Amino acid sequence: RRPERVITRVSTLTEANPAHRLEPEDPAPTTPMTTAPTASLGAGSRWAEPFVPYEPPIAGPPSVLARLGPGRRVEPVLVAIREAVSAEGPISPARLARSVVRRFGVTRLQPQRQQEISAAVPPDLVRDAEGFIWPRERDPRTWRGYRTFDGPARDRPLEDVALRELANALTDLAQGAMGITPEDLFRATHRSFGGTRLTEGARARCQDAFRLAVAEDRLDVVAGLVKAR
Repeated sequence: RRPERVITRVSTLTEANPAHRLEPEDPAPTTPMTTAPTASLGAGSRWAEPFVPYEPPIAGPPSVLARLGPGRRVEPVLVAIREAVSAEGPISPARLARSVVRRFGVTRLQPQRQQEISAAVPPDLVRDAEGFIWPRERDPRTWRGYRTFDGPARDRPLEDVALRELANALTDLAQGAMGITPEDLFRATHRSFGGTRLTEGARARCQDAFRLAVAEDRLDVVAGLVKAR
């Protein structure tokens, strides 16, 4: 039969007898054929683990920090540094310094104090190319994990996330998407770290991490879509 005759026949039947009418079904939600739903990316990944902010007790009075200076070994400060790096590393120099001064009852970080704390970091703790300090159990050359964060992004902004960790997240989320635009990948990654709106600063940080992953042949862009290698 010709298709148009079948359509005409069905229309005639439903008009003559309402019982034959088919109620329209609710349309199924659609997603782009090239992109997985970004809300589900990273779910159940073996590389992702939750980030737990380090909240240690007070370790001493502010006068302990005043003992810092060139060539001075201040044991309570060294302990605070090691504990913060072990708990949150890789950790940015600024976040590390904020964590250390809070242990001695100081809430406002002065630039000079940050420099003194950064200079006091034990030499056996690895620093990567951008200055992030890594715990001994994580090798920046081989670590492929990343820490997701449910709290507000201001409590752990992307500038406090190492480019290596961001590159790991980008790669893992791209693997799960099996084809995703760079912008959607950046948004999904930002959400993994507690972000809600992709600001220019967050986008720039994601772009830097993306370039790192591409340079290491972990990500590629094909026909406008990012794919993990």
